[in-house]
Amino acid sequence: MTTPAKLAFSMRELLERAGFRLRGRNRADCIHCSGHAVATVGFSDEVMHCFRCGAKANIFTLAKQLGLLAADPESIRRWQEEARQREARQRIIRRFDAWREAHITKYCEELRRLGRSAAIATDVLALYPDCEPAWDAFARYCHREGELQRALAFLTCAKVSPWLEKNYTISEVFDFWRGVDAQR
Repeated sequence: MTTPAKLAFSMRELLERAGFRLRGRNRADCIHCSGHAVATVGFSDEVMHCFRCGAKANIFTLAKQLGLLAADPESIRRWQEEARQREARQRIIRRFDAWREAHITKYCEELRRLGRSAAIATDVLALYPDCEPAWDAFARYCHREGELQRALAFLTCAKVSPWLEKNYTISEVFDFWRGVDAQR
């Protein structure tokens, strides 16, 4: 008995074994179409579909057609369980990406707004050196800039950032997010 296809092969590997020519990260040439069937197949980790001839398969049926998957119920159950686990992981990653993007956007917008206010304050202070509101705007920028730059360097995994004591990896940012997410 062979192991389920997803344990041993990815969709890319199965498509290559079936004779599809891969064209980039998620495109391939269709083996069923004649003529100029270039990159007509779109595929993900689980399914493939030709947008020209309509050929389609999921990873299970493609592996079965190639004789790489036993059709016993235990193999099917394991494959389905792994598919559920992959989907759960992908949902977590999408939530993390959304959280990270929202914070990057928020901090960038705040930094841009404060920077613009500081630039205007600099122009005002050149003409009116005793203008308190201009000094306040400039001080708000100076006090907040380091904190915002530090947060952005952390979220973007900046290398050799002057704002951080060490480099952070996306895994460390993810671990931080899991701690924050768990507290909610």
